[in-house]
Amino acid sequence: MDRRIKNPTWVMAPLITIALLTAFLIFPWMQRVDLRDPWLATLCLVNTAIWWVVLWWSLHHLTFKLVPLFYRPADHPPAAAATQPRFAILYPTCDDFQWAACQSCATQDYPPELLQVYICDDSRDPVYKQRIGEFAHRYPHVRVIERPDRRGFKAGNLNHAIAHAATDAEWIIILDADQSLPQDYVSQFAKAVSGLPESVAFVQARQASEHVLPTSSTRFQQAIGFEIDIFYAQDLALRSVGGFLPLIGHGAALRRSAWARVRFPEVVSEDFAMAMELRNQGMIGVYSHAIQSWEAFPRSFGAFLVRFRKFAGGTAELYRQHLLRFVLGPATFTEKTDLLMMVGWYALMPVVIANGYLSAYVGHRLWQLRIAALHPVLPYVFVGMFLLNIPVLCTAAPTVWHAVQHWFWSSAVYGACLPIASVRFLRHFCFGKPPQFDRTPKDGPDPAIGRGTCLAMILLGVATVAWGLCWSSPFTPVLIALGVSYASVPVYTRLNESSAWGAAARWLVLLPGCLYLYALWEMWSWQGV
Repeated sequence: MDRRIKNPTWVMAPLITIALLTAFLIFPWMQRVDLRDPWLATLCLVNTAIWWVVLWWSLHHLTFKLVPLFYRPADHPPAAAATQPRFAILYPTCDDFQWAACQSCATQDYPPELLQVYICDDSRDPVYKQRIGEFAHRYPHVRVIERPDRRGFKAGNLNHAIAHAATDAEWIIILDADQSLPQDYVSQFAKAVSGLPESVAFVQARQASEHVLPTSSTRFQQAIGFEIDIFYAQDLALRSVGGFLPLIGHGAALRRSAWARVRFPEVVSEDFAMAMELRNQGMIGVYSHAIQSWEAFPRSFGAFLVRFRKFAGGTAELYRQHLLRFVLGPATFTEKTDLLMMVGWYALMPVVIANGYLSAYVGHRLWQLRIAALHPVLPYVFVGMFLLNIPVLCTAAPTVWHAVQHWFWSSAVYGACLPIASVRFLRHFCFGKPPQFDRTPKDGPDPAIGRGTCLAMILLGVATVAWGLCWSSPFTPVLIALGVSYASVPVYTRLNESSAWGAAARWLVLLPGCLYLYALWEMWSWQGV
């Protein structure tokens, strides 16, 4: 069986659903509305088209989360006589060395003559360099690799290490600085890669949130961190057979011969770019749910924002340098559609923000004209999609309360990050400014958000709430919720604190979610206009 042939069912199901909704609900409903205002009619059409794309995107991702609850593809079975290939572990670090994480690499139960561990050190801070030196002294079988420059970010670091050190390894295991491994991690990879055809370039393993381990974790990690488990256990599992399986950049084993054909593109999102270029060469990846390690979710709102901005800038770079070649390449329609859905959100972000204001204005005008802008069935669709997220959250959350908390917190913090990440995306996509590889802080003080950014977000939030109140309609609670999230950016930096400010922040973070729920209720009254 050719693993490059993907089952199109899960990609086509949301597309067919949205097409049926358009043909039998949205289009006929719009036809019956006589606005007698060409300008408002045009705005309604634009507004509907944008929500159509957002609904498709939402249905697509909901499908890839729901289906694995009932159907989980089998892992690649190891061959009867599994060999023990030669591995190299690459532990890249840049002023974020984690002793315990690297120690888990150095104490694997794999035969030492078949395993070499490399610390790929790009650090500049003498404190971290001293710490790495002490670690290498404690574990002399671990080699430290440094390079003369910092070109190409993480990709350049990996390419240098593979080219100059890991020359005799058959498979390269790529890690992150905060990734903790079980002792049999390499042994499990040895079983997974056994018997794989040459067309398989990498094996992506599963990650779990580190906050479930007996280690210290913050309130922010406890509230949102288990979305790591949802992504790996649900999304990636189905993508291995019915979508595009990306290389996540850590927790993966890369065939060295594949790297010899396609080196890591020296861009911020080197992992996605690598998977796309490998697919252009006719190679793919496979997913192993059985191999698991642990990683840390960003510990605070500030760290989360740093990572979100990096993703936005890196995706803009992917759009400019790699996306067109992939779309025109040999990948199947299923893979191309799924990849566009994965990276499409970053392009949608600025459009969705603008469409929020447009929706408020259009909704206000239609409300004044006593015109029901929604087909009576559509409120059921939106409420149904909201309810279907609950079992997905409950599969990973320790308790139902944690699932509820995750929904409220994520609704607020993702909304708060939207304008900042949108600016980063547009800056790199429209103006071609090379993005920075912003390292997600793993220890030390929380990253500060600039005063200018905080002031701009407060002003934007206040203006958004004011517009929502002026353009009254059932959409008003949504716009107010977004405004509250925008204005709360400085407050969310205190979510981890035990102070009175921290308690106030943890109450305030619930408000946007409450407003979204109220907006769902308002939809029911709108359909009866």
